[in-house]
Amino acid sequence: MIPAPPVAAQTAPPASQTCSIKATNGPWDPPGTMLVSIDGTPVGSFAFGPDGNPKLSFSCTPGVHAFTFTAKSQGIAPTSCSGKFTIGDEVDFLPGMVLLPDGSVRCVLR
Repeated sequence: MIPAPPVAAQTAPPASQTCSIKATNGPWDPPGTMLVSIDGTPVGSFAFGPDGNPKLSFSCTPGVHAFTFTAKSQGIAPTSCSGKFTIGDEVDFLPGMVLLPDGSVRCVLR
């Protein structure tokens, strides 16, 4: 009798959990709205201004992900930047976006 070939173990996809962009109380100037996408999918937006920003929660899975921030402020053309962040034990992240003197934009989600 020929033994049956081994069956490959199936791995369940990572479980979805809730992540958030933390609320801040530091000023954002000028005030406006930040649109947030994770892995190319819009997950929501938050207002920002002199009193900071509120929390934004979104569904997430563990791993390395790409994010894009698009800031819209009155009197300024929409400004976007992207980066990567890792979801593991940490599921709450601080947002940051800086317009540098050379006109480039740097953003973080840490």
